[in-house]
Amino acid sequence: MTTNSFSFVGSGSYSSGSNFLWEFGNYASSPTATTETVNDIVFNNAGVFPVTYSVQWNDCEGQYTDYVTIHQEPNINFGIDSSLHCAPQTVHFIDSSSAEGELLYLWDFGDGNSSTLKNPSNVYENPGNYDVSLQVSTTAGCVTTLTMNKPGLITVYPSPIADFTVFPEETTAFAAEVEITDQSTGSMELFYQLNADVDTTARNLNFYFAEGGYHYPYQVVTNEYGCTDTAVRQVYVKAHTTFYVPTSFTPDNSNINDVFQPVVFDVQEYEFTIYNRWGELIYITHNTGEGWDGYFKNLPSPDGVYIWKMKFLNHLELYEEHYGNFSLIR
Repeated sequence: MTTNSFSFVGSGSYSSGSNFLWEFGNYASSPTATTETVNDIVFNNAGVFPVTYSVQWNDCEGQYTDYVTIHQEPNINFGIDSSLHCAPQTVHFIDSSSAEGELLYLWDFGDGNSSTLKNPSNVYENPGNYDVSLQVSTTAGCVTTLTMNKPGLITVYPSPIADFTVFPEETTAFAAEVEITDQSTGSMELFYQLNADVDTTARNLNFYFAEGGYHYPYQVVTNEYGCTDTAVRQVYVKAHTTFYVPTSFTPDNSNINDVFQPVVFDVQEYEFTIYNRWGELIYITHNTGEGWDGYFKNLPSPDGVYIWKMKFLNHLELYEEHYGNFSLIR
């Protein structure tokens, strides 16, 4: 569009001494002209514009109108997603080129790969700096080929490799401590998520998986570039119902032994109840993670001996019921 330049040559049957008038419109570099031949008329906008040529001699006038088509000049540009790039990394390219008609694309991603898609993706397998270029070609309107190069557009950083061992991978509830050993490479920071409640940044440790069944500790490592990797391992603890009930507790708000709570593993349909010396039910729970805080009806219960009762299905799905007593000491 910006490089257009037109010359207009009038013709027809008219006498010498006639008056001429060209009307090019407001988008032309000269809206009008009064010579039979006009050169270097430039249109500053894309579109279809009427051009009228009028000839007047005495009281006679003739007129002719034709049209000039100015095509939009194509342009080229592109970008990428702005996320951190860690090998291997998929990078998404976003074309923002424009033209009146269809564009043909040829991408060079700098790693030996190419594409003819409008918005392609490329997987950079190896760390490094990569130059990216795009070539677009038009097939209609302003027919041309444009090229844009962006040196060093892509920086791909190396990724750490997460890896660790657990030993043993299969054990029982009576020997459920496993040894965890870091085998990762290229990591600056590390943490393990051992279960829903426990995580640690120690690289090598021992951990006790008390509950029977499958456990899936995982490791997350990070290097100096912020690149991460994750590894997961499986530990199987053969289920065996075990429980322990303390013989006393001291609910004195010292944060030490303030709650009377059994330790119970591998049970189903659990129920734990507490009764005072008169046989009155003062506490009940079905959650093995909860205990009694020493209050009944929002009042502190007095010192003394209380009765507990526990019912559950064990790991063999057999019903068990246990009783005992404990002391509340303030």
